Amino acid sequence: MVKQGVLLAATFLAASLLAGGASARTATTEPVTITQVGVGLTMKQVTFSPPSVERGATVRFTIRNNASVGRYFALGGRITHLLKPKQTQVFFLVFDFRGQFPFKSWGATKTAPIVKGKFAVT
Repeated sequence: MVKQGVLLAATFLAASLLAGGASARTATTEPVTITQVGVGLTMKQVTFSPPSVERGATVRFTIRNNASVGRYFALGGRITHLLKPKQTQVFFLVFDFRGQFPFKSWGATKTAPIVKGKFAVT
């Protein structure tokens, strides 16, 4: 009986050491590269510079209102606050999938035009 208990304890200890060694491995990580994209808002258009990004990119959008009235901007579930003329706002998005992502820009008044389009992820 004692021999079986010792054998069982030794087996358990060996399995624990092997499992512990496997989990102690460190994964190699790479620093995140952030892609800068400038977004210009006017009353009639939205411009992106650069016009697209690659899949997997972490993107820092710097949105600038170049219109003469306040405007909002929405992309990827993010919405800016009301940007006054010449005001900027920054937000980050990660694009895990390729495709065309809809955006929208609109003014604070009902007479301000709504601008819609798609941002490309290749």
